Amino acid sequence: MKRILTSVILLTMVFALALSAASCKSSGTNTTSGNKDTSVPGGFANVDSKVLEALSNTGKVSVYYPDQTEYNDWDKKFVKYFEEVYNGTVDPIFTSWAGWEKKFYQDFMAGNSPDLIYLFEKLWPKAATRSLVYTTDELTEKGVVGLDHYYLQDKLESVQNFFSNNGKKYVFANYKTEPVVMLINEEIFTKYDVKSPSQLFKEGKWNYDTFLDCAKKTTKDTNDDGATDIWGYQGWDWNYLITSAGGQIVKFSDNGKVEGNYYDSKTMKGFQHAREVYGTYKVSVWNVIGYDDFPNGNIAMCAALPDNFAWHISKCTFKWGMVPYPLDSGNTEAIRSGNSYAWAVSSAAKNPQGAVNFIIAKNCFIEDNGKSPYEPNYSCYNEEQLALIEEYSQHCVLPIFMGVGNLMDAQYSFRDSISVGNKEITEVIETYKGQWDGQIEIENQGGES
Repeated sequence: MKRILTSVILLTMVFALALSAASCKSSGTNTTSGNKDTSVPGGFANVDSKVLEALSNTGKVSVYYPDQTEYNDWDKKFVKYFEEVYNGTVDPIFTSWAGWEKKFYQDFMAGNSPDLIYLFEKLWPKAATRSLVYTTDELTEKGVVGLDHYYLQDKLESVQNFFSNNGKKYVFANYKTEPVVMLINEEIFTKYDVKSPSQLFKEGKWNYDTFLDCAKKTTKDTNDDGATDIWGYQGWDWNYLITSAGGQIVKFSDNGKVEGNYYDSKTMKGFQHAREVYGTYKVSVWNVIGYDDFPNGNIAMCAALPDNFAWHISKCTFKWGMVPYPLDSGNTEAIRSGNSYAWAVSSAAKNPQGAVNFIIAKNCFIEDNGKSPYEPNYSCYNEEQLALIEEYSQHCVLPIFMGVGNLMDAQYSFRDSISVGNKEITEVIETYKGQWDGQIEIENQGGES
């Protein structure tokens, strides 16, 4: 029930006295005033009366919880805080990780959409092409306030660039963004007297050409039995090579839909890189080596998302290092592959303001209660490596095709034909173009694959 402003201010003062333990230790800085006010709960400090009233009257918010069947202890504490401080209730929708994006789409079409989800690779670009979530401008037009709140500003630009289409922004708060990096087994480079990528990076000489040279020099048959024992590179996802060349197999068109980008010069360069790595020089191979081979000491360079790879790093008994993923000289925008999860409001949300309040409250709660269980695990990385992850998370992209129709699964035969086949790359493209164009058309028409 809506309160008049006087009551809201009075209620906030009561919160400050009765719930000081729940209030954020550092209440945040207003993006305009730069002042801090610790006399009220953190999310309520230095906001105008309209935002204050909205934050104090959240109401019911429905939220997807993929890969969960119930609240964990951290969630329970946050929900209690959310109810007490933001006058909100949470309607949790627990669902398995496998296929949850399809469940969201089905719920959306059936009129049962949650208020809040987070975007990831399998919901992008359909979230944009099918208008499944509000743009930030649309939220503003609907009267949602607080989008410039200080608890929504952290890394906002990088994650909005990650999920953007022709200047339209589809997310308003960061969940997780991280770049693909290259992990280095320094001992292999020392053993075979090859200049390490770590040194090449310090000298400003780290690029695709020096990467390939390193991979060729560290791919070894150590016992002369005709089988490779040490591989120069492990990176199961060929998209790393395509995006590092500045390419995208599928791109956004000027009308906001998606289209094939197979013959683009940078995409073609990426295809050529994949052929060199997996076919011509055979410094890596599909389905033979995996991430476990890096801590086992059998891989010289391994492409990885830092969070996903933290467990493997903890098993390493050798000296290892980290450098950015190498770029082709033609990639003037210095964009690499990465991954991101970002909060977004469903365009069928019943309480879009409440969804925004939920994220403000959650970020405030994290500040007071420490790292949430959903944040990246970077405990195995040193300060220099953390700085590198932070820097390059600002300049990464998601391969668009991964969320188009069934192309995520259909990519592998295309990949194999490009990488290790004997046909000219243009011939391979012609073979698969019809299939890919068909999936793109289905995506643009909003159909099911």
